[in-house]
Parts: sequence; structure tokens; C-alpha cells
Amino acid sequence: MEQMFSSSGNIIETANHVKHGACSKNQMSRSDFLKACFALTVAPAALMMGCGGSGSSGGRSSGKIKMTTEASGEVRFSLAGNGVATVDWGDGSEKVTLTINEKLSGHDSYDGASFRHTYPSASIRTITVNGDNIEKIYCGITLTDLDVSRCAELTFLGAGGNLTSLDVRKNTALTSLSVMSTQLTSLDVSKNIALTSLSVRSPQLMSLDVSKNTALTSLVVGNTQLTSLDVSKNTALEILECNGNTQLTSLNANGATALTKFVLNDNSQLTSLNVSGATALTNLECNRNTQLTSLDISGATVLTRLGCCCNQLTSLDLSKNTALEIVECPINQLTAAALNALFGTLHSNTMPLKSIDISHNPGSSTCDRSIAINKGWNVRNY
Repeated sequence: MEQMFSSSGNIIETANHVKHGACSKNQMSRSDFLKACFALTVAPAALMMGCGGSGSSGGRSSGKIKMTTEASGEVRFSLAGNGVATVDWGDGSEKVTLTINEKLSGHDSYDGASFRHTYPSASIRTITVNGDNIEKIYCGITLTDLDVSRCAELTFLGAGGNLTSLDVRKNTALTSLSVMSTQLTSLDVSKNIALTSLSVRSPQLMSLDVSKNTALTSLVVGNTQLTSLDVSKNTALEILECNGNTQLTSLNANGATALTKFVLNDNSQLTSLNVSGATALTNLECNRNTQLTSLDISGATVLTRLGCCCNQLTSLDLSKNTALEIVECPINQLTAAALNALFGTLHSNTMPLKSIDISHNPGSSTCDRSIAINKGWNVRNY
């Protein structure tokens, strides 16, 4: 019995003998005859499993990648990797098979194989992608659901639309993830420790923990409902952009010692910012944070550009920032005394061009600009 059913091929072969009369009850023992009849019964199921049905080890009938959309008109997405990929558009149209390559390099790039299709009207459809070695995907489609759990080799994923959830816990090879969604409330990237680039924009996002993603070099978090963000464990982080997070009250970047560019704009609940530990920081932009009253950049000794427009700053100490070339601090709450004190902290190092913009502060017109001018600074007041 075990020998007879050792493989689906044996089952099918035995079944065929019975079906075509190659054996009969008179030609074999009763026991063997019953075994053969059983083989005939299970052969269709075995054949289905051997061709990639629900019992296939690859699960190919379920799709390597599945995308659900309600879009009408043209939809498109791009794949990169090795080999070929086949797409079923979910509307009964002919499947498309293309050779994919390795050129897809960014979420706005279509250098990989581009798949395009036109739906005549809006309806719920599931797009199924099958193929081996699909390493990168950018979905230029408004999606309501995306399943990439079967695509373990994925290294780049760009997706957006109306996703309410996205599970990437099985995609441990991911190095770049970009998500722009109107409905996503949370994103678990704790298993994606190979990530070097993460970009998340979602007006419903309530939480994001990147403490396990110590390989991150670039992090963009925008237009979310986050109340706090901690990047103190992300010691490899070089670029941090955190814009339009209207509920953000706390941001810890003290451990981000590799940070060179920090953009922090339009976070209307943020009251203070301390980047004293960001010793490699060269560019800091923190504009239109309408509750920001305190800014400590004493540790950013190689900072060359500072933009802090449209905040509520009442003082600013730049005495430790001896590499500064451009300072833009208009539309704050800096009185004449506060501006004079600020001028006193400016360095007097010889540089081709040093400028400071103090426009539209309470003390802009009455401060002593000569303090800064005598140090070689161009003082602007529009």
C-alpha cells in the first residue's frame, strides 16, 4: 500500500491501468483490485495537487501576490527581479506574462517590467500575480487590500491607496518599504530588520515602532496621527523627515548619531526639540511647528544650515554651531534683546557667505544688527 501511494504519479498510473482495462478482478487478488479502485478514486485530486492546486507546496493557485482594487480606467504596477511574472487582472481578460528585470530602483520608477490594464468601470477586482524571484514591486494602483505574504524574496515594496492594513512580517528580506494610504492605522515592521529605507504617509496611522530597525538610514513619516516617535535606537539613521504629524508631541532623536539631514515641518503640537546627540547633523529644517518654543542644537557642531521659520521661539543659542553658513529664523517671537543675544552667539569664522534671516520677529526692526554684521554675517529683514 505504501509503495503504491508513494507519489501522485504512482496513483495516477495505477488508476489508468484500471480505467483502460489493463487489470481486472480476475487478473489480480481482491486486495490489489480494491487498492487499484481506490487509486482511481483519488487520482483526480492527486493530479490537481501535482499541478499547483491547493495542496501544492508552492500554493501557486492562490497567487504569489494579490491586490484588490475598485479602480476604473488605467491601472499599472511594476515588478523587478529575475524570470517571468504572470498577471490575472481579475476581470476575465487574458492573462499577461512579461519578463522582469532588476532595474526597479525607487517607488517612483517604472524601469522594471510595467504591467498596465484598463477597467471600463469601477468594481471590486482581485489582481493575482504569479512568478518566481519577484524582488521588487511598486503598485501605482489605488488598493483596498494587498497580500505579499507569499513573496518572501521581496526586497522593495511601494504601495498606496485605501489600505486598512498591511502585513509585511513574513517579508524579512525587505530593505525598502514605502506606504501611502488613507486608512492604515498601524504598521508592524518589527520583523523587517533588514530595512534601510522606510517611508510611511497615512492620516490614520496611530503607532509606529522602529526600535528593531537598526539598519535604517532613511525614515520618512508624514501626515499621521502619531503622538510620539522614538529614533534613539536607530544609530545608522542619516535622513529623518517628519512632516505634517499634527498630534506629535514627543520626538526622541538623541541616539541618532549618524543623522545628517533632519526635516521637521508642520507638526503643530510639538513644543520642544532636542537634537543635542545628533553630532553629524549638517542640515536642520524645523518650520511651521506652531507650538515649538524651545530648540536645543548644542550638540550639532557641524551644522551648516538651520531653518526654523514660523515657530514660537523666544530664544536661540548658536554658540556651539561654529560651521553654520545659513540661519533662517523669521516669524518667531524673538524680541530685540533676544535677537541681540542670538547675534552674540554667532561665530565669526571666515566663510564666503554667511546669512541670517530675522524677518517678522517682534524685535526685527529695533535690534542691533551690527553685532552680527561685524562678525561677517549678512542680516536680512524683509
